[in-house]
Amino acid sequence: LVAGYVWVALGTNFKIGLLVPLTDPQTGNASGFGDPVAGAFPVAVDDINLNPAILPGHTVSWEWVDTKCDINTGLTAVSDWWKRGFVGVIGPGCSCDYEARLAGSINFPMFDYGCDEGAVSNKLLYPTFIRTLPPSTRIVDALIVSLQKFDWDQVTVVYRNHSIWTNILNAMKEEFEVHEITVQHQEVFQTGFVPNNDSIINPFPEIFTRTKETTRIYVFLGEMIELRSFAMAALDEGLNNGDYALLGMAIDHKIRRSQNWHSLDFLHMGTYLDEKAAKAMESVLIIAPKTPKFTFVYKSWNVKVRDSVQGAPFFQTGREFHTFSAFLYDATILFAKALEETLAAGEDPFDGEAIVSHAMGVQYQSISMLQNGIDESGDGISRYLLMDMNELQEADSWLTAGYPGVIGVGEFIRNSNGRWTFNATDDYNTPIKWPNDAG
Repeated sequence: LVAGYVWVALGTNFKIGLLVPLTDPQTGNASGFGDPVAGAFPVAVDDINLNPAILPGHTVSWEWVDTKCDINTGLTAVSDWWKRGFVGVIGPGCSCDYEARLAGSINFPMFDYGCDEGAVSNKLLYPTFIRTLPPSTRIVDALIVSLQKFDWDQVTVVYRNHSIWTNILNAMKEEFEVHEITVQHQEVFQTGFVPNNDSIINPFPEIFTRTKETTRIYVFLGEMIELRSFAMAALDEGLNNGDYALLGMAIDHKIRRSQNWHSLDFLHMGTYLDEKAAKAMESVLIIAPKTPKFTFVYKSWNVKVRDSVQGAPFFQTGREFHTFSAFLYDATILFAKALEETLAAGEDPFDGEAIVSHAMGVQYQSISMLQNGIDESGDGISRYLLMDMNELQEADSWLTAGYPGVIGVGEFIRNSNGRWTFNATDDYNTPIKWPNDAG
């Protein structure tokens, strides 16, 4: 044998653990996003064990813990599994800072599917952590490309006072400095604003009063329901004449079966002022994660996941599908492939850093039928869409062809050297429809 080579007997059963938030910590009910996400894990393990190309000659078995998004529960499980000779963990799925630090300190690989914390990108502090979910701050790369595409170098930023959006704001301002983009005004609004609730003051008209005379491009950091209200306030101020543009971002990874992004119906809040909202959003461009392609393969896989989460050991409802199911499945398959490459290289399968090294920089086809990857920081890479309020080319479940709806007009792709580009492909051959044919 070669010096340092670790030999592992064929037929070895490797144990891995799943951390998933199945129970809502606030209510105690099984309504965390683990339903239906958890169902993707047994499906992935079955695929590993049935496909000799993934982990040839070996098998995987598993245990799971409902973390309830509780850090101590996750820490206890990671420590227990490491002591008992498991080779890795999939999760935690919620916050991950403490769990990932523990995993790094004991050289235990952790492949996550739902954590959005920024600190874990530091591989000096988190050397055994990988995540298939792109961090929300990554959308800033697509924002920069969008601004450069339209030669917009002066913007007003309006952001929600919430940690997710302030993290994006800080990452964005760093990139603005690099790319010489000037922030003319920076305006904040508080969480808790809800449209069509007269008891809550709409913060946006005053923001426009302070900024509209010196602003043409607004970058909005907030939820889609808030972007809708922001656009409607802009319409009330007369900013829908083609001289102004509003650029928003969706970071929720929700699967929307209809292009009626202007409607509150998506949130089961009715169709309040939808016609006005559709008019207002003519000035809006949205950057959003590219969602799964609903091919026959993906639809069939959805059924497997739903059936899996409804059975033992989860016994859940298999409710509305969640994109994180694909991220969990991908994380599990990537872990098994990295484990196989570790074995093939004669490295110790209990060396977490060795396993993680074989997942860094990989490109792979996700079960969502998208081309995804892992970057040099162990963070997920996926594609983004630029979306525009336009005339629908095809009908969907809610809207008729020819009606206004939000559609993709191009996508942002990260190439092998780490640079992002914008591509208007055959899938997105509809030009942006500017108000009053401006642009």
